[in-house]
Amino acid sequence: MMKKYLYSAISGLMLSLSVPLAAQSLADVQALSRAGAQQLALKQIDEYQPTALLSVVDWMLWERERLYILQLRKDWDGLIQRVNSYHNDLPRDFMLWAQTQHVKAALEKGESSQARGLLRKLIWDTDYELDSDQLAEWRRLIVRSYLVEQRIEDASISLLRYRQDYGDSHEQEKLLRARVLLRAMRDEEAWQVLQGEDSEWAQALSLLAHLRVGDMTPEAVIKQVYSHMSIEENKTSELAAIWWSIASQAASNQQNLREQVGALEEVLSTEKQYPDDELFFIPADRLWQGYKAWAKQEQWLLGEGGDRYQQALAVKDSDPRKARALFAILALEEEGYVLGQKAHGALVSLLNDRLLQRLYRDSGRYPQIKQLPIAVRYRLIDQALATSDLDGASELMMGLEQPPEGSDAMEWELRRARVLILAGDIDDGVAILGRLMTTQETMTSEVIGRLLQVIFDLQTVNRHESALRLFETLQPKVTDQQQQRELLYWMADSQQSLMRYEKAGWLYLQSAIFIDPFAMDPWAQTARFHAADALVLAGFIEDARNLYQGLFNVTKDEGRRSMLRHKMQQLLLRGI
Repeated sequence: MMKKYLYSAISGLMLSLSVPLAAQSLADVQALSRAGAQQLALKQIDEYQPTALLSVVDWMLWERERLYILQLRKDWDGLIQRVNSYHNDLPRDFMLWAQTQHVKAALEKGESSQARGLLRKLIWDTDYELDSDQLAEWRRLIVRSYLVEQRIEDASISLLRYRQDYGDSHEQEKLLRARVLLRAMRDEEAWQVLQGEDSEWAQALSLLAHLRVGDMTPEAVIKQVYSHMSIEENKTSELAAIWWSIASQAASNQQNLREQVGALEEVLSTEKQYPDDELFFIPADRLWQGYKAWAKQEQWLLGEGGDRYQQALAVKDSDPRKARALFAILALEEEGYVLGQKAHGALVSLLNDRLLQRLYRDSGRYPQIKQLPIAVRYRLIDQALATSDLDGASELMMGLEQPPEGSDAMEWELRRARVLILAGDIDDGVAILGRLMTTQETMTSEVIGRLLQVIFDLQTVNRHESALRLFETLQPKVTDQQQQRELLYWMADSQQSLMRYEKAGWLYLQSAIFIDPFAMDPWAQTARFHAADALVLAGFIEDARNLYQGLFNVTKDEGRRSMLRHKMQQLLLRGI
């Protein structure tokens, strides 16, 4: 089994420049973050961010990205700690911006009193003229801090003072006023304030006001939400949770529990949540409650658990929402029993990654990891590994020695080994792999491929001696010719990394000629090229030149021919 990155591009790899393994620019870090590898992006910032002494401008650009990633990860404590570590001699504009992010993080944590203390210091403890827009933003944040504390009267008074100073001609002021009015149940006034505004925020708040005033039916509100969210760019909008929250409130008003559950699932599947705003925030436990209420309404709670499990399986493809509800209530009713574990396993197979996190990690039902159903932990471990969250994967794996009921024991052990290796407990991970190889007399190509993927992790963390021992143990069990060929190549990679260039060259060449001594397929060309490079370093210059020449003779691509020509010219300059 090839490594994934090579499997997809083997024909283009020969003679290509290697992909950088580290961030070469801020753009690289941003690309990692946007792709979902935020933990890796932060690690790259730690390693490659310029120092403020060398260039404070470059440092600030990287630092803004750091705080942005911390916000994406909802690591409010990390953000606050970082901002508190700054020296006061940093540029004033940057410090004011950073302190504002500190305030917003405090509000996200629900620490409204602390946020107001920071804001008072920003507003009053200065000996320079403040930018009016910045001051207005801080004043709006004060209003928001009162909303977080449910102090609606104080928020109203603060907003009144704000309007006296700034008016409400700008949309931001109108939106803030409408939110305060909605929180104070003055819904018609809120709708009137928003007249003439057409931003997405204004549309959403107006729709909620109409629903609460009663001049739009719940059905009409739900229809408008679906119409809005059917537009492609709105599906991932920052306000997607707001729209679906309104739909859930409308469905609740009409006792349409099927629609309510669907809307709740959509809310919890969105990237951005609004925990500081009770108008729209949906706690994860509300979906559990929604599943149960819907089941009760439809009388799904009657009958034997096994029958209901089969009923859920029967509609898994045709009506996945109903299947999720059935599995959810069965999981809750049979918690701690085999059937409950099966129901949790079936439920998580129907959840997207965000909904899985919200239902099981953000729910009050499972405050500790050890309380999570094993099948759920299994899926969460996969998710953590996919996002390079090694600490999370290690924490989830802790204490789990046996695979979930009905799962593949080999797959479970491989997962354990991978988590241990990537989390730094390398010897324990190697021990698991060694035990698997010695206890399995024969292995299918599929199993060998999965084993190789974990050994590749050992190469990634530069444990090449361990990788080589495992490759050699595995070698007699490999019967597929292509896998044998690939195994030689990966062994060569480790020998090359250990600077044993003669052995590396021999193994690369063995990989190239394993099936046919004259093979020049893409794999053979790649292996021959790496063999030549290794033999140059080992001092076998003439052999390397012969390999380069052979590749030159069969290569049609002019760019590759030029590179091979350059390689051979370099060898000529060395006297060969």
